[in-house]
Amino acid sequence: MTYRAVYDRLHHEGFIAGEGAEGYRANVRSAIKRIRNKFRDFDPTFGEIENYNTAFGYCWKKPD
Repeated sequence: MTYRAVYDRLHHEGFIAGEGAEGYRANVRSAIKRIRNKFRDFDPTFGEIENYNTAFGYCWKKPD
């Protein structure tokens, strides 16, 4: 999912916040960090959410 798609799910499509046109990216990174930490509370080895590309978004890691 792109950063924008994640952000639109968190708020609503077209919602604008943060600094500048790309300010929402920092909000998405923080949200993903909180989600990862919640999963790690139950499974310390959790690592299934990957950063697909720094400028693109996130994806689920393929199982080993």
